[in-house]
Amino acid sequence: MIKDKIDFIFSRFLITAVISFIVLIQPAANSQPKTEMVGLVKGDSVIIIPAVPPARGGGLNFYKKSAGGQFVLLNTAGPVLPITDDALILEAFGNRWETFSSELSLREPADLVFLLSEDPQAFFMIAFRYPEVIKIAGCWYADKITDKKGESEYRIDYLDETRNTVRSVTRKLKLKETSLPVPIDVTAKPEGNKILIEWNYPEMSKDLSDLTTQFLIYRKQANGSAERLYNGVIPRDNNTSFSYYDESVENGVEYSYYVTAVDLVGNESGQSSPVMTVVYDKTPPAVPDEVKADSVEGSIGVSWKMNLELDARGYNVYRSLKVDRDFVKINTGLLPVDKTFFYDNNFTFGIQYFYCITCIDKNDNESGKSNPLAILYEDMVPPDPPADFNYRFENNLMKFSWTASKSADVEGYHYYRGESAEVLPRITSDALKSVTYTDSGYSGRGFTPGQRYTFALTAIDKGRNESGKIYIKDVLIPDNDAPEPPQGLMTENVNGNYVAISSGGSVSADVVIYKIFRSEIPSAPVELTRYNSVPFQYTDSTVKKGSAYTYYAIAVDSAGNSSKPGRTDTVLVKDDSPPPSPRSVKAVRLQAGIEIRWEVVYDFDLIGYNVYKSQLPNGNYIKVNKEVVKELKYLDAGGKATEFYKVRSVDTSGNESNRGEYASPK
Repeated sequence: MIKDKIDFIFSRFLITAVISFIVLIQPAANSQPKTEMVGLVKGDSVIIIPAVPPARGGGLNFYKKSAGGQFVLLNTAGPVLPITDDALILEAFGNRWETFSSELSLREPADLVFLLSEDPQAFFMIAFRYPEVIKIAGCWYADKITDKKGESEYRIDYLDETRNTVRSVTRKLKLKETSLPVPIDVTAKPEGNKILIEWNYPEMSKDLSDLTTQFLIYRKQANGSAERLYNGVIPRDNNTSFSYYDESVENGVEYSYYVTAVDLVGNESGQSSPVMTVVYDKTPPAVPDEVKADSVEGSIGVSWKMNLELDARGYNVYRSLKVDRDFVKINTGLLPVDKTFFYDNNFTFGIQYFYCITCIDKNDNESGKSNPLAILYEDMVPPDPPADFNYRFENNLMKFSWTASKSADVEGYHYYRGESAEVLPRITSDALKSVTYTDSGYSGRGFTPGQRYTFALTAIDKGRNESGKIYIKDVLIPDNDAPEPPQGLMTENVNGNYVAISSGGSVSADVVIYKIFRSEIPSAPVELTRYNSVPFQYTDSTVKKGSAYTYYAIAVDSAGNSSKPGRTDTVLVKDDSPPPSPRSVKAVRLQAGIEIRWEVVYDFDLIGYNVYKSQLPNGNYIKVNKEVVKELKYLDAGGKATEFYKVRSVDTSGNESNRGEYASPK
C-alpha cells in the first residue's frame, strides 16, 4: 500500500529537484538512512527541520549545544509530536486541503501522518510542494536567536512510542539570515486571450543550502494594488526557466506582473522587475455560413447558422444590387448573437438584391462577408383593407381615424371623398403614412352645412397593390354655427337670503334652450337651470351669506351649438342688519394682562366678536384682536388698568353690532 502511494506521489509531482535532494539525505540501497537535518533562518528564529519524520507513534526532542559544550533540551514542555487531530490538519491546509487530498487520494486527514511516518522519502517530496506537512509531521522547531552570525550545533533525538531515544542526529547549522535569489528575465507576452509569464531562476544546488521550493506571481491592474495571481503552488523543479499562463484577463486592459521565490519555511525573495503588457484580440470570428433568404409577406427574410464562438457578440447584414461590390449595412443596430434572422422591409419589388452576413466579436473584430445570396421579390397580392373607419365633425373639419391593415407590407393608405359611392374621386396623391387624416373640404374652405358626403379608404402595399375600399356613406354635414348669446342678464342680492336672476333672449332664431350658470371662486361653473323661452327669471336660494357669485347664460340652437356666455354679473350675498351687541362686558386685571369677558349673543349668522379699547370712556376705540374671537373672553396681554374696553358681535355679512357698554378693570 505504501509503495503504491509513493509511486503515486512520484507520478503526481515529478519534482526532479526533490529527487536530487533525497539522494543527499538517503544512503545506498539496503542500508540505514543517513540521518540529517536542515536549518533556515526566518525572522528572529532558526527553523530546524529533520530530513526524516519520527516513526509512527514516536516524537522528537530538539537540543542545542551550550557554550559549555553540553546539549540543552529546547522543547522543555514535552516531545514534539505529529499532528493527528483532523480539525487541526484541515486548519493548517486551509482551502488547499481539497486539492492536496485529491492528489494523494487521502480519505481522512489523519491518513497523512500514517503515510509520512511509514515512508520518510515521501515526507520531503510532499513538503517541497506542500510545506504544511512539515509541522503536521512534527518536524518543525523554531529556536529564537539573537545573533544571525556564526553557527550553532543542534541535536535531534528520535523517540519511540515509549519515549525512549532510538537514534540521534547532530549537525552544525549556520545562522545566516536567508536571502533568496530574485527571479530574473521576467517577461509577459499576450497569446490570444491570455498572457504568458516567463522567468528564469538558478539551477537547484546540490547541497542543503538551497531550499527554494516554489514561486509566487503578483499582478496589478491599471492603477490598482498588486495581488497574488494564483493561490496554488508553482513548484520549482530542476530547470532554470519557468512559465505560467494568466487566463483571467480582459482585452484592452494594462497588466503589470512581478515574480518572487519562496523557500521551504515561507521566506519570500524580493520582487522581480515588473513587466507590463496589454491583450488585444485581433482575430476575427468565423464567417457565418448556411445563409438563406426567402420572401415573406411584405419582407425579405434572411437567416444563417448561429456562431458558437465564446467571444461572438452579434451580426451585421449587408445588401447590394451587385454581386461583387457596393454592399451597404442595413441593420441599424448590431443583431444579438442568438438572433440569426433579419427581415428587410425597405426594398422595391421586382428588383434583385444580394445579401451578405458578417459576425462581430467582443473586441469589434468583424469577420469576412458570407457568400452573396440573391433574391427577387415580385408582389401581386393586394393587402388587407384597413378596419374601424371612423370620423368626427369638428370646427367644420372631418377628422378620420382607422385601424391599420393586418398585412405586414402595407406602405400607406389612400383616401376618397364624393357625393356617393358611384362618384368617389381619390383625394390623396401620396399614400398616407399614419392612421389618421383631417379633411378640410373643397379648397380647404370646409364643408357645406346640410350637404351629404360619402368617404372611403384603401390600403397600399410596397408592390403598389391596392386593397378594396371601406366606406362611410351618406354623412350629413350639420349646422355648426353657434347662436348669439342671451342679452340683458341682471342679478340682485335680496337681503342676503337669495339672488334673483333675469335675462332677455338671443337674437338668433334657431335657439331652443337657454342655460344659466353660476361660478364661485375657485370652483368651476355649474349649470343651475334651463329655459325654453325668454324672458326668464330665476331665484337662486342655495347661496351662502358672505360669498360672491358670478352668473351668466348661454343659448343652444337646434343643432346643439352653444353660444358664448352673455353678460356676466357678480354679486356679493350679504344682509345689512347688524347682530345684537354683547351684554355684561367686564374687564379683569390678571398677571398675564387684561382679560375681557361677556355674555353670548344669539344670532343665526353670527361668526364671532371684535374687541376694542380706548384711553377714555368716550374716546376713540381701536380694535385689538387680529382674528375674529370665537370664545366669550379675550386676553389683552398689553392692556393697562387705566384703559377702557368695548365688545362688538360680527355676522357672516361683516356687519358689526353697535358699540354697547364699556368696561374697565378699575
